Amino acid sequence: MKKPLSPSLHLYVDTTLSVLLILAPLFVSLGFLAQTLSQAGGAFLLLYNNLTQRKFALFGVFGEGIHHALDLAGIAALWILPWFLFSGFDRYYFLGFAVLTSVLYLLTSFEQEAVAPLSLKLRVRYFMVRALTGAFISIPILFIAGILLGE
Repeated sequence: MKKPLSPSLHLYVDTTLSVLLILAPLFVSLGFLAQTLSQAGGAFLLLYNNLTQRKFALFGVFGEGIHHALDLAGIAALWILPWFLFSGFDRYYFLGFAVLTSVLYLLTSFEQEAVAPLSLKLRVRYFMVRALTGAFISIPILFIAGILLGE
């Protein structure tokens, strides 16, 4: 069965998720540990996405297999760690990301794409577009979430 998301589209969605993880503590009230792990996780996701050999990634250091393994490890951590580290809203915050990342993983075809060499200047432009798109998608969602949660 052909999965609907290519690795390049997965890169765009992952960038949005990483921006959400980094910015969310600014809009919703999380405990210190949850805030720290959210922002560190978002930064790590942004880093390893841009180190995967993909058409629009900043640097192609490793292939889809390593990215695939890192995604699985992150998803497992998102499903397991909240039960041991958090309670209340902090727990459900991370479990919500577990659901999102699981669905993203199941919909992505992790077949290695042909990567045409792009200049660093062009890759940086694509990175900035992904980051800004992620911010433009994330900020209204987080703003509404903050209002609904009474933050």
